[in-house]
Amino acid sequence: MKSKALEMLGETSLQLPAEVASALAANDRVKELLSQLQAEPQHFAGLRGEILQQVEIMLRPVERKADFAARFKALREQTAALPADAASVGRLTMADRNQGDSLHLLVMDLHRAINGVQASLAESSIDGAAAYDLGPDDPPLVRAFMAGLNRTAPLKFDHPGLGTTATRDGEILLIQNDIGTTDAHIIVIHVEPSSVRLTYSDVHLERLQFLRSLFPGGSGTWSDADMREGEVGAFYLTVAAFPAKDDCEKKRLLDLIGSRLVFLIDWNKARKRLRQFVDNDKAIALLVWAAQENLGHRGFLQLGAEKLVFDAVEVASGGQVRYGETLADMLGPERTVAFLKFMLRSCAQGLLEGRSEALIRDQIRAELISYFHSREQQMLELACDHGGYILQIADLVRKELADWGTGGGDRGATAVRAKIWERAADDKLMTLRGRAHGKTESMALCRILEGADDAADDLEEAAYLISLLSQTPPKETISSALQDLAALLVEDAREWVKLLANGVRLYHHGDRQHSDDFLVAADALGRIERETDHAERKVTAALVADPPSVADFHLVAGIAQALEHVADSLLRVGYQMHDHMLARINR
Repeated sequence: MKSKALEMLGETSLQLPAEVASALAANDRVKELLSQLQAEPQHFAGLRGEILQQVEIMLRPVERKADFAARFKALREQTAALPADAASVGRLTMADRNQGDSLHLLVMDLHRAINGVQASLAESSIDGAAAYDLGPDDPPLVRAFMAGLNRTAPLKFDHPGLGTTATRDGEILLIQNDIGTTDAHIIVIHVEPSSVRLTYSDVHLERLQFLRSLFPGGSGTWSDADMREGEVGAFYLTVAAFPAKDDCEKKRLLDLIGSRLVFLIDWNKARKRLRQFVDNDKAIALLVWAAQENLGHRGFLQLGAEKLVFDAVEVASGGQVRYGETLADMLGPERTVAFLKFMLRSCAQGLLEGRSEALIRDQIRAELISYFHSREQQMLELACDHGGYILQIADLVRKELADWGTGGGDRGATAVRAKIWERAADDKLMTLRGRAHGKTESMALCRILEGADDAADDLEEAAYLISLLSQTPPKETISSALQDLAALLVEDAREWVKLLANGVRLYHHGDRQHSDDFLVAADALGRIERETDHAERKVTAALVADPPSVADFHLVAGIAQALEHVADSLLRVGYQMHDHMLARINR
């Protein structure tokens, strides 16, 4: 069918070599079918039709020779009348000429004739290209094309394709490549006196556009894709013209074209597989990247494609994948693309370097595990940022209470700043929720940070209440008790930040020093919470012993209560973080 496609494209000079290639492939298939028929004669009716079809393909390059067409017509009629039994199988596969003609004998004669046509065509082989009727200046140009083709051809691995034929048609050198096995998937290169012209046909419009993207800087003039219909079915056709003033420029272009063809093999299959993890545009962008990096996608397909990824996800996630959850849900879109690039590179380079498939799979799994760990580490870093805002608001409250005791400060401005930082802490929490994607471990961190966010809310509330205090300096006992309580909250927030920071280090390194620092900070939160309870009671006692104005009385009581709630919240989330990290280290 490749020869039919070339005929439709008007490439008659290349039609006979294509017919020879198809005929030789059909010969191999007929021999397989005849062997199968002898082993399984009960399948005579089912195999007879395909055998005749393949013999008909063998006829095409030699049907004008001898009496092959007449013999085939007679044998086809004879075969159609045979019953489906063992005797009929013997009649088809007979190899004794004294007993008459048979399909087997016809196949043997056709094979010899096809070999003769091939020998007459292929005057020479130029670096793997079958060449005939070339001019004296043509071989270096064919070699340039084959240099590019052979440089990247190993990336097709065990897939057939990339067979090349070169011939001359008047003033034009023709180079044809069959690319893969699809009938209408053909590329023909016309090397003309002042240009290189590329004719490309494909059943997939997106692959045609992909080929165009592989030429840098939009080089060449490309025609719009034209849809055609024929014996090979519907396909798209485009023609690209590249100016080339001399042989040096032609060689450069031919090398480039040859080097890109391997990336067209199984392109649509790879795109469909990648679309299970990213959208169509990103899948195509990944294939463009793999081609530009001279990696391709065939290694990915050879190692199992999507199953390779699913197996890695199962290992990396510990089997905690929810129904319907995608890789992008787990990693985020950008990190998913980064991982898929790593996978495409690992598959191609690993197979080229002769690594075992088991090793390549393990390397991909290990990389994905690092992505999962890195994601959790980033979430802990967000929690650290959130803790930093808690510490800043706590320090604001402490400083403003100290200034109230001396009659100074700008309590209104402090309340505004506290509100800004409290909202910034909320933003960190929202970002964390967005990255959790429902994962068990990630959602646990979300719940911990939600508890810590209560502390930020209470501190902001304390800053607001401080802004409402009168301008009258407070009694010394009240001021001193409030400042002691606020100082404990600054220490409490600082230990919470230490706990989170050492949690991040534990996630990344997990050494003994960071483990000790983490546990010490967790223990300090318990001590400070007990001291805070005592400090709040001192504030209450000072208010009762020497009460200020009614308004200040209620405001100071509210401030003390809010600060005590902060300590309660940080102790609670400190215990939760303690259990969360120890469980992770245990796993």
